[in-house]
Amino acid sequence: MLASLYISKDQEHLNTTDWRFYPAEDCVVVSSFQGEPQIVSSIRAAQRTDPSIHELKLKVRAGELEDYSVSSDGCLRFRGRLVVPNLIDLKEEILREAHCS
Repeated sequence: MLASLYISKDQEHLNTTDWRFYPAEDCVVVSSFQGEPQIVSSIRAAQRTDPSIHELKLKVRAGELEDYSVSSDGCLRFRGRLVVPNLIDLKEEILREAHCS
């Protein structure tokens, strides 16, 4: 009985985080899901095909730009913020998202 109480306390802690607890027949399954807003995925995808972003990334890697960086996922950032390619549709999507949220 002590083991189930211990698991119960863990379950309370896990449910306050992004972790989820699922008791199974003879074990415990703990899982986590980390989502990303669709707009961030759209920006990342647009960065991969934008020639000006590609040139900026090359300059960052050469040490020519101080305020820019390339994150571990390959995305260009300016002072830690995701750089948005100069695409009208993408900018409109960002404005719509900001307005509706």
